[in-house]
Amino acid sequence: MSPVWRYKPLPHRISGSAFWVGIQMKRVGYALSIFWALAILTAPAQAITFTGTFNIASDAANDPALVIVTNPGLNTNAPLSFNLTLGSPTVVIPSLFQIGTPECCWNGDDFANKNISVTFSFTAPPPAFGGPVTGQTNASLVFVPPFFVLPGGRVDWDAPIALAFGNGGLLGIELFDTDFLLAHDGQVHYSDVKAKFTLLLEPTQQEAPPGTPIPGAVWLFGTVIAGGAGYGRWRRKRKQIAS
Repeated sequence: MSPVWRYKPLPHRISGSAFWVGIQMKRVGYALSIFWALAILTAPAQAITFTGTFNIASDAANDPALVIVTNPGLNTNAPLSFNLTLGSPTVVIPSLFQIGTPECCWNGDDFANKNISVTFSFTAPPPAFGGPVTGQTNASLVFVPPFFVLPGGRVDWDAPIALAFGNGGLLGIELFDTDFLLAHDGQVHYSDVKAKFTLLLEPTQQEAPPGTPIPGAVWLFGTVIAGGAGYGRWRRKRKQIAS
């Protein structure tokens, strides 16, 4: 009896379609991975909105001292709001408030240092947080460009403070030293107090609002798995056909 020859196609001929599908899935997975990686790197940082108030208090609200007033007055509860992100971590407010003196001339007690503080109270992001920036006021000569030196006062602020907020967030607050002139003709010459707010550390966890898209990192992981799974199925099918 003559032997029966059975045709057994070569693996690469039988599995050509599976091979093509596996390679294409692998390429799609790599392409999507690169796409989402670029999306993550170029995505804008989420802004954090800070909302609250600040309150000003000073030992020099009355004599004996160089009397200090703010515009419109001490112990104001002024609103405050700004946004910060890791991409733009600093906000400078040129005139957080204005400071001056109603006195028109110096007395001997005006050169004594008097305490002043600005206490910040933030309600957002929750939970509420805050703290004071402190400084000292006294009489001082004020340089007025281009070459004048006139009698006035000065507030020297202490070192910047760092306020903890959220889950590991840190907000830096700095107030800039300010000179102001004595009053003239009954008018207070106010000067601007400049403030700088810096996002030192972003919270590690933030509650996502409803409808927030799936993070790019999840898509990146998923596309890599999809590409690997397609390649794995192609290899298993190829082994089954070849056996």
